[in-house]
Amino acid sequence: MGRIRTFGIVSFLVLAGFLTLVDLTSENVSAQSWRTTAADPATVTGWWPSIDLDSNDFPHISYYKKDATDLKYSRWNGTAWEIEVVDSLGDVGQWSSLVVDTNDRPHISYYSPTGADLKYAVWTGIQWDIQVVDSPGSVGIWTSMALDNNGYPHISYLDEGSADLRYAKWNGMTWDLEVVDSGGSQGWGTSLALDNNWRPHIAYFDYGNDDLKYAKWNGMAWDIETVDSADYVGEQPSLALDGLGRPHISYKYGADLRYAKWNGIAWEIETVDSYAYVTRTSIAVDSNGNPHISFNDDAAIWKRLKYMTLEGGEWKGGNITFGGGFSSIALDSGDYPHIAYYAWGSYLGYANKTPTEPSAPRDLIATGGDTQVTLEWNASATDGGFPITNHRIYRGTTSGGETYLTEIGNVLTHTDLGLTNGQTYFYQVSAVNSLGESILTDEVNATPMIIPTEPRNLMASPGYSNVLLTWDVPSSDGGSAITNYSVYRGLTQGGETLLEQLGDVLIYNDTDVSVGITYFYKVTATNAAGEGPWSQEVNGTPALPPTAPRGLLALPGDSLVNVSWVAPSYDGGSPITNYTIYRGETSGGQTYLAEVGDVRYYVDTEVTNGVTYYYKVSARNSMEEGPLSDEVNATPVNQPPTCTILSPSPRATLSSAFEISGTASDNNDPIVRVEIKIDDGNWIEASGTTEWTYNLDTTALENGQHIIYGRSYDGEDYSSDAVVEVTVHNAPPSSQEKSIFEELWFWLLLAVLIIVVISAVVLISLKRRKKEPASERTEIEEARKD
Repeated sequence: MGRIRTFGIVSFLVLAGFLTLVDLTSENVSAQSWRTTAADPATVTGWWPSIDLDSNDFPHISYYKKDATDLKYSRWNGTAWEIEVVDSLGDVGQWSSLVVDTNDRPHISYYSPTGADLKYAVWTGIQWDIQVVDSPGSVGIWTSMALDNNGYPHISYLDEGSADLRYAKWNGMTWDLEVVDSGGSQGWGTSLALDNNWRPHIAYFDYGNDDLKYAKWNGMAWDIETVDSADYVGEQPSLALDGLGRPHISYKYGADLRYAKWNGIAWEIETVDSYAYVTRTSIAVDSNGNPHISFNDDAAIWKRLKYMTLEGGEWKGGNITFGGGFSSIALDSGDYPHIAYYAWGSYLGYANKTPTEPSAPRDLIATGGDTQVTLEWNASATDGGFPITNHRIYRGTTSGGETYLTEIGNVLTHTDLGLTNGQTYFYQVSAVNSLGESILTDEVNATPMIIPTEPRNLMASPGYSNVLLTWDVPSSDGGSAITNYSVYRGLTQGGETLLEQLGDVLIYNDTDVSVGITYFYKVTATNAAGEGPWSQEVNGTPALPPTAPRGLLALPGDSLVNVSWVAPSYDGGSPITNYTIYRGETSGGQTYLAEVGDVRYYVDTEVTNGVTYYYKVSARNSMEEGPLSDEVNATPVNQPPTCTILSPSPRATLSSAFEISGTASDNNDPIVRVEIKIDDGNWIEASGTTEWTYNLDTTALENGQHIIYGRSYDGEDYSSDAVVEVTVHNAPPSSQEKSIFEELWFWLLLAVLIIVVISAVVLISLKRRKKEPASERTEIEEARKD
């Protein structure tokens, strides 16, 4: 019984394997152009591969060698695979993401379980420069990286410790780190891309709510939304942006592969492959905006690597080869896919499509003229891997009756001459490369006759969310009534493509526009002969009014108010052209005062000191005037004049007559007069105003210390006093003016005379005494005794 059961199980497995092989073979019929090889034949190698292509369309792949726990790197040099270990410090290399810069140098972000770190490696041209980007905890799982125009890396990743979606950006000096979404269990699978403005977009799985989410940086904050909220949806997301910057996301829903695309208004969601037991998806968008998705199908006994792409609104593709649980896709310059994957045989695999004949030329147009038809078309979406060398023209006079007409070189136009006017001709075109001829284009037809001239006076009037076009009829309708007008639009001058075809009307309102984007327009007229030439080019920029100016200040002065402000936080999508100032003498009573250009100040000189004025300011762009700012007020007051004594200097000694001098000034008013006073005396007017003098007679002052005061007057206020302390010292009168009694010689002469007189008296007395008789002397002496 055991043998029977064992045999049954084995038979079932064999049968299942056979059926799987049959299924694989049948699906591969449409994928015979795929080539597969081992990019690294080592075993247990190729986990979490990430692929990018260099300027030669050569693949570069980063990946994890599980048994050695190393980060590895493999590069195709045109002849062979060059393989090396990038980082082997502990367990490193999980969830790697690789991008090749404009110098063909690889950059890799990856997770290190050993340090629980997010790491980053870049090839300098000589060696690998390795950094730790973030290491506060278990960070770096599910890394995804892109490079901006400076070659600086931007990385999204999971902080497993806090279950947050995080984002790291190199600013040229250091890493800027931030949390994008911290609602709980965010970022279990992240994918990052940068738009044409180098702003990051991130698709990720919200493990807490089982939703697919999407975050984009709007220049000021992260806009976050739920893309798909079906039960447990959004695992294994992969994000790519098309030429318009619109996101495309592949992801897992149960056993199905799903795809979401933003169409400019809403998310379009569809199932690409059912019951595929998807393990990991990777998406790329080609130059036509078509998605290419690689993924792994675990439904069969042998895991399969699969590929799907959207062509003409239909998903096409199928199995490529046996594969493991990981893959990564990139498109080359011809929009051919290249895929790195973990192969069923435990090695790093690589698959790419081989060249074929080109695709059909695109957008064939036939324009009838006078006895001729001009054919124009756009180049084939793909050249099949080899350059297009020629185009073949097929023509018929009935629909479907085209036969070979001529073969021309690799040009995108042909004029068929010598035709019969009024006869309708049908055309198809093919492209040729060295491998063969493409399928034919869709059929077009034209009837030779004269086409109308271009519409006249095309005008574009932008609004808040529209651009209104008006024009006049052509100067000549070519002899046949105008039946249609075609509107062409582009984002660059001369880059217009067909936007809308109208009836015989002279107006069109373009509402599929964005604020702040400049759109270029041309219009053509069509009659029975065909479409005429383009009109003159015009452009319009939809915009909103700007927000109010910020930080309004009013600073009073003397007979003036200085008003200043800060630019609005949002210019409405169009540069600020003017500011309007409003003023009133009551709060809320402002009226128009003045308009200035793109400056942020205004000096109001039409004011009266002592009166309070109230101000508001608005901003204007090309659209219209925005709202008023907050109100401020100011009261101008007179500023007193100044006065300075220049001479004499402090503590100078003065004598005789001295000229006191100085200066006076006032910011706004003229100086009426200057006055001085000495000590506590009266104020006396000086000569002059801004430069003044006063002649001081110091002999009228006592010798000693004195204070000189000066002040100026502007008709309303006096200045502060200017003060200088001086010393007056005047000498006694000169010798010509002294009295005789004040002269030294007089007193010396007088003293000599007195001495002479006294001496003479004494001598005379002595002589007399000698001549007196003795008796007389005796009598005299006796008389003295008595």
